[in-house]
Amino acid sequence: MAIQCGHKKLQGRLQLFGRDFTQVASCASDGIPFIITKCISEIERRALKMKGIYRVNGVKTRVEKLCQAFENGKELVELSQCSPHDISNVLKLYLRQLPEPIMPFHLYNKLMGLAKESLLRELLKELPKPNIATLRYIVRHLRRIAELEEDNKMSPSNLGIVFGPSLMRPRPTGATISLSSLVDYPHQAQDTLFLCLHKGIIQII
Repeated sequence: MAIQCGHKKLQGRLQLFGRDFTQVASCASDGIPFIITKCISEIERRALKMKGIYRVNGVKTRVEKLCQAFENGKELVELSQCSPHDISNVLKLYLRQLPEPIMPFHLYNKLMGLAKESLLRELLKELPKPNIATLRYIVRHLRRIAELEEDNKMSPSNLGIVFGPSLMRPRPTGATISLSSLVDYPHQAQDTLFLCLHKGIIQII
């Protein structure tokens, strides 16, 4: 399996990028994949106020090296000297390349278009434990960023645009998909994540 990280294909048998979320999560005692906790911890340590964090892309060559370092083994990854934009880029790539997103395919149609907090809360309770633990960890982090919007210029809406389609997306299908659905789904995903961020729904699950 060849996984693209920037312009470069990762080498060797992949243990992380493009691997099923449940397999990676099972290796962590708290159910949250190491790459997620490692990247978020470093961003929280020194980049919560950085302008455009998660919106600004990192340098492709450095991002590729970081991706390969994570693949080679977590003990080889040292992020203290890395650009936060490179780190955030790696996290986004990992989430985008999951074969099935953290919010599973079978919940996608139910999640889309939800306007009521109570309905969203009930649906999120259907997530497996590793999924809800990881989603809670990510959303709490994004809320911290949104709270510093005046410095970093990343509002809940901006974060929803960046992360929504990575955390939830429709199941790939061979059937013809309407143009309207392709246009609509990123906006719907953005709105659902915005609801989680703005209303704090994920905090009480």
